[in-house]
Amino acid sequence: MELLKNCRYKTGKIPESYFYEIKTQFESKIEVCEEGRISVNEVEKIIYEEAEYCFLYQKEAINELDRLKDDDDPNNKEKGSEIEKLEKERKNIEKYIGFLYRCLQELERILKSADYHNKRRENLKKCSIKDRPQSSSEITDNTNIQTSEENELYENKALLVTYFPEFKKDYLLLVKHGFLTETDEGLRRRDGITKKFLSDYFKSLELEKPKNIKKLKGIPWTILENIFGEKYLKNSVSSNGKSYKECSKDFERWLKIKKDHAGK
Repeated sequence: MELLKNCRYKTGKIPESYFYEIKTQFESKIEVCEEGRISVNEVEKIIYEEAEYCFLYQKEAINELDRLKDDDDPNNKEKGSEIEKLEKERKNIEKYIGFLYRCLQELERILKSADYHNKRRENLKKCSIKDRPQSSSEITDNTNIQTSEENELYENKALLVTYFPEFKKDYLLLVKHGFLTETDEGLRRRDGITKKFLSDYFKSLELEKPKNIKKLKGIPWTILENIFGEKYLKNSVSSNGKSYKECSKDFERWLKIKKDHAGK
């Protein structure tokens, strides 16, 4: 797919036709996904990565807009048109992020369908008959194979969604508004976001107990600590002391953002 991630257009140079083309490709992917020919997880991963690059472009566009607006050079005759192009591009990216969010919702619907799982199972059976085992040299030469770090990051997201299905709906907003980020070490809270935000956030979500997990009395804090590289997350939501009972300012800001988004 010709993703924004792969093209890396310069800020202010993304052709408007790109967004129409890429939307068509995603819609086609989802149709093929519904037929069980490709995995929901595979398409979700592409969307998450594409969204990360969208947020990067947005940040670059906003910084460039601020620079142009602060430019007092009277000889800069192209300033107005450059600002207009950047504003238009920023809005297009905003719409594109909304489109990606709707794609995730559509994939969630497909994943809940028994028809999808039946078709996926049949397609996997057909592929297993056709495929032959790869030699070690072929596997080494395959540049499309994910690194162990990429696999771990994706597995961590899948694990979070297993316990907290609502996290899938919140993820793009959490990244966009600077609460979470993906690093070489994995998912992390962004600089300036308190550890208590993570505790408040996951405590606010409805916990879903996987069928294969027999013993689960409450939130799996140890798993959350391992995923986010934190310690003592549970302590910050302890009932001992007023300071622990109060929500963090970051979480209060998140609740407002989520409420505003729900109305759109």
